[in-house]
Amino acid sequence: MHDLFVLFGTLGGISMFGLLGIMLGPIVAALFITIWEIYGDAFTSYLPNVEVVLKKRRDDEPE
Repeated sequence: MHDLFVLFGTLGGISMFGLLGIMLGPIVAALFITIWEIYGDAFTSYLPNVEVVLKKRRDDEPE
């Protein structure tokens, strides 16, 4: 897990649960990431297979 996500999980846990949030915040954040990945793996077959192509904009090109 990325360090910044652990920090946000800890700060969110402290704001929600108080002192107990120091332990519960990162646990809840890790559970969220795990559920997100399981959801993505489970529903990959239902999502359309779309290729995303981003056009690179040059600086001298008008918007």
